[in-house]
Amino acid sequence: EIEKLTATVVKFPFFELHCDEIIKDLSQQAYHLAFKCLSAVAQSVHERSQAVLAEWQETHERILSNPDDEEELAKLKQFMADIAQLKTRPLIATTRQIHTQIDMLAEFSFEVESEV
Repeated sequence: EIEKLTATVVKFPFFELHCDEIIKDLSQQAYHLAFKCLSAVAQSVHERSQAVLAEWQETHERILSNPDDEEELAKLKQFMADIAQLKTRPLIATTRQIHTQIDMLAEFSFEVESEV
């Protein structure tokens, strides 16, 4: 069990323990650690969202490309037939994970870059 001590002085039979500095230091360290962890998650969100965007753009460009010969046309047709399995589902799953991370950051009122 975790107890929250609100007293800054704890009295024992032969001595007193003054806790206000300890509480202040521990609180500062906890806030610092929380900020580092949330910053790491925000950085991960940024990097992963950029990677997802780049992959969507690459897929879009490939779909719009003009094949030079019949072999490239056949590859493009096969790519488009398999696009849901190869690209769409994995990218949507990754996007959902990113949104879960963004929601977690929002619960802690941690700001995420607007471009994400």
